[in-house]
Amino acid sequence: MKRTWILAVGLMVGVAGRAEIRMDRVEYQDGAATLEGLVVYDDATSGPRPGVVVVHQWRGLGDYERKRAEMLAQLGYVAFCADIYGKGVRPQTVEEAGKQAGQYKGDRALLRSRVRAALRQLKGLPQCDPAR
Repeated sequence: MKRTWILAVGLMVGVAGRAEIRMDRVEYQDGAATLEGLVVYDDATSGPRPGVVVVHQWRGLGDYERKRAEMLAQLGYVAFCADIYGKGVRPQTVEEAGKQAGQYKGDRALLRSRVRAALRQLKGLPQCDPAR
């Protein structure tokens, strides 16, 4: 009985040890704008899986969004962290963040365009099932 329990625990640890959450930066376009998102997935899972777009807060793509994407990947999703502001645009102060966020709050068509670009990028990933 004791050997069976040890074997079962050993197998679970072995399976869990193979899983690795991958975080890869991805450049993509929205018209002339170059954006830099982040794709997060569990590379131990094979085949296409459902996808989720994670849109950042007003301070831009950061640790909070990465952590949420990692949590989604652990649940079996492919998470794509959208870059609404553009490659290299990372507000450092509250004033800069307010200016960036205000631009998209005032231009909802531009905001929708950036989110759609992220969704297209997600659906085109080999890990993602575009129907889910």
